Amino acid sequence: MPAMMREAAKSRGFLLAVLIGVTLSLCVEAYLLWQIREERWARAVRAAQNVQRTLGANIDRNLLVVDLSLSGLQDALEHHDLSGLSPQMRNMLLFDRAANAEYLGSMLVLSPSGDVVYDSGALQARQANLSDRDYFKAQIDRQGHTFLSRPFASRLRAGDPSIALSRRITLPDGGFGGVALGVIRLAFFQDMFAHIDLGRGSIISLIRTDGRMLMRFPSTDGKGNVDLDLSGSPSFRRMISGPVEYFSATAAVDGVERHYVYDRVGNFPLVLSVGFSVDEVLRDWRRQATLMMAVGVAISGLLVALALTLQSALRREIRIKGEMATLAATDSLTGLPNRRHFEEALGKEWLRAARGGERLSLLVIDVDHFKTVNDRFGHGVGDALLKVIGTAIQASVQRGADLVARYGGEEFAVLLPAAGEADAQAVAERIRLAIAGASCPDGAGGQVRATVSVGICSMAANGRSQLNDLFRLADQALYLAKADGRNRTRALAAAATG
Repeated sequence: MPAMMREAAKSRGFLLAVLIGVTLSLCVEAYLLWQIREERWARAVRAAQNVQRTLGANIDRNLLVVDLSLSGLQDALEHHDLSGLSPQMRNMLLFDRAANAEYLGSMLVLSPSGDVVYDSGALQARQANLSDRDYFKAQIDRQGHTFLSRPFASRLRAGDPSIALSRRITLPDGGFGGVALGVIRLAFFQDMFAHIDLGRGSIISLIRTDGRMLMRFPSTDGKGNVDLDLSGSPSFRRMISGPVEYFSATAAVDGVERHYVYDRVGNFPLVLSVGFSVDEVLRDWRRQATLMMAVGVAISGLLVALALTLQSALRREIRIKGEMATLAATDSLTGLPNRRHFEEALGKEWLRAARGGERLSLLVIDVDHFKTVNDRFGHGVGDALLKVIGTAIQASVQRGADLVARYGGEEFAVLLPAAGEADAQAVAERIRLAIAGASCPDGAGGQVRATVSVGICSMAANGRSQLNDLFRLADQALYLAKADGRNRTRALAAAATG
């Protein structure tokens, strides 16, 4: 006996040593995989940072060129007399500084009423009144500060999507003398972003600090999602609410989880965001980690399973037998007992009632016009409706000894042991009202409702009656309920058998 105990102890010690060794091995493997993940993540963040900084610097530089040109234009208008200059010399003096700005649509000078006075695109200014634009309205009470507009469709270039930088022209007496503005085509940002590839699912967004999108690439509408309002987006609010802290979030526009690298664009009211897909960056790592961990766990599981195979097999056999017995007696759609189980229970209950001379009640329930539901909405909706009806019937039966079953198709049956006709009618009416108040979705945004007809039979289980009479009379009562217009209950007493 001591030797057997020692062998058992050695066996347990060996098994414990194996478990400890396997656990340590899995921990080391998990640590190495985590290190690989961190390296890949850091590499993706660095790539996004490089793109964000490069694009931000390029955008800032071009906007500064336009802003400096506006500053010179503002100075020329406020401190020089242009009346004696020819149109060529005037335009050269006013607009020559903007020659190096990419995608500059035009530079314009607007009068205090918003009319175009001078135009970099023509010696004779094109005719337009732009007093309704935000870049004009913002300068009426401003003092020399540059304003960056919301996106707009250019009236001078056939609706070309654009933004504008504007400055106020101040008269010598301090009054409002008009607006100088430089219009930048949004195609500038679109072409710039289109040359960047951070992988599938990645996006680049340029957003005003009020939440208005200037350009998103790739976009969900094929046009850059221009002027999309993101002011209510949690991700955007996080970008402008405090210090720059990169974060991961699900995009409000397309529902993709991304990690966002972002920053302000110079001193302009703009945020440039680069978001790469979390799933895309970690896809290969997840596949590798899943494979390696699966192999490790499989080996560990195999070692443990060798000692537990027989016990597991026995438990599995018992469980399968129990499940098979349950399935054999259960309707797969509604989860209620099926016809076979109901008939077996009814036979046993009849014999029990016969021994005590008790009454037995049976409800036969049929869904009204169920074929119409299937034909109109499809069998999927019909099945869902049967589930709702089965639940409503079960909820309406209050005694533990009562049995509800799906008897077949759209027909249900309820067995009420030791219940008289009055009790059975009360239960039937409760079921009818519960189903009339229930519904299920029709798949098109509406609800499907149904009614039922209920046949009732209550009889004493004795030598003068037979089980078949119970079913026959309940069925006859059901037909009477349908003949009377459906959505009602009808009862036939045992006396009808003579």
